[in-house]
Amino acid sequence: MRPARPWLFLPLAVSVVGCQTIHEEMPGQASGTPSVTLQPGGITVTPIVSPSPSPTGQPTPAPTPTPAPTPEPTPTPTVEATPNPAIYKVRVAFFGISCKNGHSVPRNGEGLLPVGCTGFATATPKDRAGVDVPVKVHGKQIDWIYPNGNQVDVKESVFESDFNRDVVGLSPGGFSLCATVGGVTGCLDGNVIR
Repeated sequence: MRPARPWLFLPLAVSVVGCQTIHEEMPGQASGTPSVTLQPGGITVTPIVSPSPSPTGQPTPAPTPTPAPTPEPTPTPTVEATPNPAIYKVRVAFFGISCKNGHSVPRNGEGLLPVGCTGFATATPKDRAGVDVPVKVHGKQIDWIYPNGNQVDVKESVFESDFNRDVVGLSPGGFSLCATVGGVTGCLDGNVIR
């Protein structure tokens, strides 16, 4: 028998190997057909490789900031005057009454004012003993609170003092004239009579 000739088996091997093409793309490789080279002693497969592109970074989405709550408007607190400790009360009273229409003049402390007459009112800060508090202690600030209604007309004093007011009786009825000094308020509760 003749020895086998290896070159005869070569076309058979090539036909078997050549009929099967395995193609698999790997990440980062370019697509395409690899080259196949037949060499004595084996088959060499050379893949087509192209450099993979650098990965482009996806921008990381920034978190959406939570909007800060809008604060509710806060009303501005009204500053109440701290009462002056030297002032115990504010006495508001008539220190005189003038009637030029024939009416008899009532006493100052009665709080009565005849129609058409002018009462001269004053606001005097007093201490606990009933003594007048000096201006240098209570200051020159006074707030007058005029009465509602049409019983009296309150005017600046003819005696040019912020602590005095002229009150003219217009029609019968009660009225209240108040003054605040050093955070302490006092009132003259009077009546206009015929």
